[in-house]
Amino acid sequence: VGAKLGLAFALVLLTTAVLGLVAVLQLNRVNGASTELAEIWLPQVEGTLQLAQEATRYRTREYLLVLTPAAERPAVLDTLRKANEDLTQRAARLEQMLKSPELVQKFAAARTQWGDYLQSQRKIHEALERGDEATAHEQLVVHSRKQFDLVLGTLTELAQLSEAHAAKANSDADEVYANSRNLIIALSVLAFVLGSVSAFLISRAITLPLGKAVRVAQAVADGDLTPPAPVQGKDELAQLQHAIAGMVERLRHVVRDVRDGVHSVSSASAQIATGTQDLSARTEQTASNLEETASSMEELTGTVSQSADTARQANQLA
Repeated sequence: VGAKLGLAFALVLLTTAVLGLVAVLQLNRVNGASTELAEIWLPQVEGTLQLAQEATRYRTREYLLVLTPAAERPAVLDTLRKANEDLTQRAARLEQMLKSPELVQKFAAARTQWGDYLQSQRKIHEALERGDEATAHEQLVVHSRKQFDLVLGTLTELAQLSEAHAAKANSDADEVYANSRNLIIALSVLAFVLGSVSAFLISRAITLPLGKAVRVAQAVADGDLTPPAPVQGKDELAQLQHAIAGMVERLRHVVRDVRDGVHSVSSASAQIATGTQDLSARTEQTASNLEETASSMEELTGTVSQSADTARQANQLA
């Protein structure tokens, strides 16, 4: 019984441990997917969009440079230089975030296009320094615009690729969560089934032998010493049944010995009764003989007395 209970508890503990381990592993997978989404793909999308926004602001300042009077252009140029420095820093941070070769390649293309755009902007600055505002305006509106549209388009594609990776990571996280939930539910159901089956089997293995032992004991109490059915197993309950069977067998021997003793006593009692009857009959016969002897003695005494009286009378007559 102890081994069965220990095995059942070990099975339940093992199932619980497996369930906990699987739950921890699946939670780690969900956490990994969420971390990838939050720390890699979403910052890439945000960084790309911010870089495109800063590039658009830089482009707006270029328009402002062309439209600003010559005396105020140095201040605008300082603003452009600072904006370019910010763009360079943002681009460096974004480049460090990129992990996918496809994204790295797309970012390299955007950097090359931005370099080409800055080359066209230098032509605008040179034209403004010469005072050729018409050429500067044409360069801004026609040539540099094409370069900027290429940069903005590449950055938009980069953001879309990052969004696609983020969407895939989110989908993977949802799939991991769904699989984890289903797996944990399945393991929980399995643990419940195993626990229920183990409890049923162990209770059955304990209650059935105990029930047999109780029925045998009750039969012995009612006087039925019929030998119980053969016992199978070597556990504590089987040992109890063996002990009860041995007790029943010993009681059968005791009852048989008592029955034989009673039979012997009964036979002896019958013989004693028969002897007593014979002795009583002999005693009665002896008493009858004694009565007859007494009667004869009385008659003899009467005869002797009569003879004596006769002799006395004869003596008197003589």
